[in-house]
Amino acid sequence: MLSRRASLSGVKSLFFLIAVVALLLRAAPLPAQDIGVTNDTIKIGTFAPYSGPVAPQAGNPVQIGQRLVYDMVNEKGGIHGRKLVVIEEDDGCDPAKAIAAAKKLIHEHRVFLIQAATCSNAALAAKPLIVEAKIPFIASGATAIGITYPTNPYVYTSTITSDIEAESQVDFAMSVPNAKRVAIIGHRDAWGLAKIEPALKRLREKYNLEPVANETLDRDANDSTAQILRLKAARPDVVILVLYIKEASVFLRDAVKYGLDSTVFVGPYILEDIPKTISLAGTDAFAKNLFVVTINRYTVDEPPMQNVMNQMKARYPNVIPLAVFTANHSAASVVVEGLRRAGRDLTREKFLAELDRLKDFEDGGLLPGTISFSPDNHRGRKTTSFVTYKDGHLVNVGPTYVPNR
Repeated sequence: MLSRRASLSGVKSLFFLIAVVALLLRAAPLPAQDIGVTNDTIKIGTFAPYSGPVAPQAGNPVQIGQRLVYDMVNEKGGIHGRKLVVIEEDDGCDPAKAIAAAKKLIHEHRVFLIQAATCSNAALAAKPLIVEAKIPFIASGATAIGITYPTNPYVYTSTITSDIEAESQVDFAMSVPNAKRVAIIGHRDAWGLAKIEPALKRLREKYNLEPVANETLDRDANDSTAQILRLKAARPDVVILVLYIKEASVFLRDAVKYGLDSTVFVGPYILEDIPKTISLAGTDAFAKNLFVVTINRYTVDEPPMQNVMNQMKARYPNVIPLAVFTANHSAASVVVEGLRRAGRDLTREKFLAELDRLKDFEDGGLLPGTISFSPDNHRGRKTTSFVTYKDGHLVNVGPTYVPNR
């Protein structure tokens, strides 16, 4: 009888021990690198300007390239049996809102990685929080060099960085026949300075030139008369624009109004939506002299881009994609490839290690060149081209620029 009691007591003790261990395992947090991963899902966080002054040009259409890639992956069963779940937060293209959005993605939604950032100011503000949390961060369309340089083990970009964009603008400006006098007009925020400073350096070091004018136009400006009149007095052959689409439209409208429209304008790739610029400006008189950096391999009228546009329209018939559609499409393609290579036993460390091994990756074929990362360089793309606007269509004019980065 005592033996039976002792046996029952032992069994009860064993069950109690098992229960305690189970409770401890439930209470113990997952390893940081596994947060955001379940047996059948992977959480991906994103923040973008769904509200604010740039929302009409960015916001929802910006993320459509990303959604298209992830939706198509999910339709085929996901990655190693896991569906991709995207959590979206609004940054308003505002640093304070971006910080709040990043905090929410990290601490409330507990995402595995973040693929986001259309605005450089927002990305730069959110970056320290993301890095501190040791979350992989793939910047989609934001170009400020400070996002990915110096190289950080958690931060990557598949688009061109601001220094490459600015240098290519200067090189293109100097390729204009008889161009000797170059002026610059831009925003003096983080996004603008990240392009203006390398443009000035390029002018001085490669061409031994100083700009004949270096004007500032504030964000949300509705008039640029003073800047136009000073530029007219400086008599530039080429004006390099470092402006968002709304302010560029104001400037180009006023350039036509005050007779500066015969000057060649070289714009950043955010202006690639030239029809939108024309619509906001209320005139197309400047279009014949406007040349814009592009990261796209094809214009929207060419068959490879049309194929992707048709895929998008079948899923999102009411959305019109803009230039950054392809940047988000590219970044999402990089994320998918990294997740596939990392395998079913997914951790953040494995994902990051696979990104560091990515070489000459074709990210959907919409952008020129390929993507290559290394542990020392997380700026994956180095190729740009230029487009202009003729007879109602974007036209590729080149040249392609591949700096040694």
